[in-house]
Amino acid sequence: MNLIKKYKNIFLANYSFVYLKGYYFIGMRGHSFPGKVKSNAFRKHKKRLYKIFSKIKTENKEGRVIFISHNSPYKTKLDKLNLKARKKFQEEHAGSKLARKIIEKWQPVIAISRHVHGRRGMQKIKRTICVDPGKARKR
Repeated sequence: MNLIKKYKNIFLANYSFVYLKGYYFIGMRGHSFPGKVKSNAFRKHKKRLYKIFSKIKTENKEGRVIFISHNSPYKTKLDKLNLKARKKFQEEHAGSKLARKIIEKWQPVIAISRHVHGRRGMQKIKRTICVDPGKARKR
């Protein structure tokens, strides 16, 4: 957190939002995969995000929302494990059920995530384009 403070154009958006150039950026803190839907923690985090999305929906009639989450949405091609060392877990889904639920209900324009290392790509969930940009590299 202290590292972020020295950069004026970087915002920590855990359970908050930033309005920038006509878009609302809503952030979700990283949750462990895939998450137990009936747990108290799941309900608590879901409630926090629903409150933010509800507030933004009344202010943002155009629906210009970008959802940012550490975890990829559950059961997509973006959340499949690709562990060469552990064949037992290859191709299992490791994404967030909460991220999936948020995307299905609120339909942001774009959902960006980067949890499952080794996977990158795009996939649509309803109208939302889900993106995993891949790892950053020096060129």
